[in-house]
Amino acid sequence: MRARTDYTTGHNANDELLINTAIKDLHLASDDPRAKPACRLMLAEIAVESNKTNAQAQLDAALAEPPTTADAAYLLSLASLNAEREISFAEQACALDGDDPLVHSRLALLYCRAGRVDEALVHADTLLALGKSRCTWMEFKAGACLRAGRYRDAIDYANQASAANPTWDRPYLTCAAAYLCLREYEKTIMYFSRAPDSPGAIFPWPRHHRATPLWILGRFDEAAADYRAMRRDTGLVNHADLRLYLVLVDQARELERRGESELAQQKLREAAQEAYGTQRVAATPWLHEIISCLQGQLAPEDLVDAVEEGNTERLCEACYYAGEACLLYNRNEEALQWYQRCVDTNLQIDPDCAHPDPMSEYHLALWRLDALSTNAPPSTQPAQP
Repeated sequence: MRARTDYTTGHNANDELLINTAIKDLHLASDDPRAKPACRLMLAEIAVESNKTNAQAQLDAALAEPPTTADAAYLLSLASLNAEREISFAEQACALDGDDPLVHSRLALLYCRAGRVDEALVHADTLLALGKSRCTWMEFKAGACLRAGRYRDAIDYANQASAANPTWDRPYLTCAAAYLCLREYEKTIMYFSRAPDSPGAIFPWPRHHRATPLWILGRFDEAAADYRAMRRDTGLVNHADLRLYLVLVDQARELERRGESELAQQKLREAAQEAYGTQRVAATPWLHEIISCLQGQLAPEDLVDAVEEGNTERLCEACYYAGEACLLYNRNEEALQWYQRCVDTNLQIDPDCAHPDPMSEYHLALWRLDALSTNAPPSTQPAQP
């Protein structure tokens, strides 16, 4: 429903104009008898969210008459703003018409979103039995298993999806993310490298994600090239620029370890140039704060404290970059604590992506924890712009 999308977008962005447009459209659509129950339900749920007078009575009235057809139940599932009611109405639709692919698609997506993976897989299998796209629904099963931490299952389903359609890049990306979570870095690189060669590939994200295992394996030049490609292909300053700076500093550390001091200093100068350019054109205040932390102008604890309560993704990022800031200045014990806090978020997969992509900061923090506990990096002063 368009009105539901408009309302949700407006609510999340605190956009009163979009919210009022959605409400107006719901009132207009209520003139259609088929749409009236769904519009009535959504208006009641909006009233409850807005703490309107008699809102609960309005909602009770909207729920008083259960749907009698699959179409009506399906529309109610699409209209509801309540996750449990979405599933309940979709289940009623399925009970009324068990052969409707739209209903099974809806339930598969809703169950996956709710973390009820086994139930999501049942409906995906039903869609496959109904002759729906094998590639699409095998990849759906792979993504659902990936989000649930069932990485070997995700790889198996993704390989079946790519066998059904070798030109689609998404199954390769799913395999790569699963192998990254399994810490099988060579295979991660292999699958991320396959994706850009697929027609219709999602650029530049495969190379952006590939840089993580390349960096972990000490393939600094390749990782740096992938991070630079991100800037080139998007034209925007982003987290890849921050990590490019850190890769170059790591490379300088390794060169210093091997006694190549002149080359190490060259890499530090290169890192300084990257940091200076990033600081001048950083696209968001959040990126500015991370850069300030990495350059010692903002305390790591202040970066973490700036995260809004409940924003787990940003907390994962903040703790990782707080750890990197400490590592840059050889405060390794503090770095360990921040990396651990990052890993404790358990965000192996980026929660904001419609498709399950890896949360790079988590995987880098996990690697840093292992590296610091066994072999602390040598002292190399961070590059200063």
